[in-house]
Amino acid sequence: MLEMFEKDDTDMQAAGPDSVPLVQYETLRKEFEVIQERLSQAQASLEDSRAAEELGDEKCEEGDAESTDALREKLHGLEEQLASSKSELEELKEQMRLGVLSVESVEGNIAAAVAGAAEEGEEGEEDEEEEEDEEEDHSESSEPSLMSEHSRRLLAKVREDLEVARQEAAQALDCLCAEREGRAQDALQLKDAVPLSKHEEALSALSEQVAQAEINAATARFNDLTRKHEKTCTEVFQ
Repeated sequence: MLEMFEKDDTDMQAAGPDSVPLVQYETLRKEFEVIQERLSQAQASLEDSRAAEELGDEKCEEGDAESTDALREKLHGLEEQLASSKSELEELKEQMRLGVLSVESVEGNIAAAVAGAAEEGEEGEEDEEEEEDEEEDHSESSEPSLMSEHSRRLLAKVREDLEVARQEAAQALDCLCAEREGRAQDALQLKDAVPLSKHEEALSALSEQVAQAEINAATARFNDLTRKHEKTCTEVFQ
């Protein structure tokens, strides 16, 4: 019986590194910084285009100037929406991080429970050597039953925490998708003949790509970590 507990503890330790998301999260953060750099370059290019347009449009009518100002106000609104979207993405990543840490905490409790059960099993075997054969058989048949029930409860708790984290991530993702769709509709309305509108559409499209890439990458990594945690828990109680 002691050998079985030691084997469970060894399997759990071997599976531990797969459940640590810090390295993957750091990689995701670096990828997002690269995308932000590309966005900054696009904004710088837009500013250059604005300066060139101002030099070339000195002879434009007053009505054209007012139209350009209106487009610039819309562009400012899009930039504010992009900043808001980035903030929401950070909140989503924080929720995912907290969900993973919660699962790791539960997994640590499982490890402690298994270690405690192994120690109790070792002490029980020492006592059984001094008892009658009939009592020894009874003890050996009852202990696995108690351990099995305890393991099932712990596994159910792990799955419950995973489900809660998954639902929170799904709700945040739905909210971001709904807002992104609304911003896309606003961008489609900017079909003006003024050249500045093309730059605004490019900036809006880039902001959509940033949000979509972050959401897809974060969701994929979260699902992968969820599968690894479930696999780890299953191996612990086999």
